[in-house]
Amino acid sequence: MKSVSRSTHDPRQSSATQPLAAALRSRGLRVTPQRLLIEEALRRIGRHATAEEVRRAVADRLPHATAPTVYATLELLAELGRVRKVRAGRGPLLFDPRVDRHAHFVCSSCGAVFDLPAQAPAEIVDPAPALAAARAAGHHPEAAEVVVEGRCARCVQAPR
Repeated sequence: MKSVSRSTHDPRQSSATQPLAAALRSRGLRVTPQRLLIEEALRRIGRHATAEEVRRAVADRLPHATAPTVYATLELLAELGRVRKVRAGRGPLLFDPRVDRHAHFVCSSCGAVFDLPAQAPAEIVDPAPALAAARAAGHHPEAAEVVVEGRCARCVQAPR
C-alpha cells in the first residue's frame, strides 16, 4: 500500500499548534482550524503585522475569513499570551509573534516598526513606575511598552 502525501496541511496535527490548542482547552474554548491557522500565519509572517495582513496570509486556506474574525482571533491570542499587541506610531494596531519582553523602534518617516534587541530584560526600561503612576492617578492600566521613535537606518540613508 502506497502512502499518499497530502498537499494540504492540517494545522491540528502540527506540533507547533499544540501549545495554542492546550491554552484554548485550558480556558474551555474550542480548538478551531481558523484559530490555529491564524496564529500559524502570524508566525510565518515573522514580524509585526496588521490583522489585514494576517487575513491576506490565510486567504488561500480560509477564503471566507473576514477581517473582524481575524482581528477577534488575534485579540484572543493576545489575551492568551500567544501574541503581543503593539500600538506604535500613527499606524494601525500591530500583532507581534514575539511575546518576550522587548522594546520597539518606530520610524517617523516610513512607519516601519522594529524590535530593539536587548541582551537581558534589565536592559529594557522598566515600565513599573509608569504603571504605578497611572494607578496612583486613578487609572486602570493594562500594559506599558517602550517605544522609541525616530528615523530608521533606511530612511536616514535615503535622500529627502
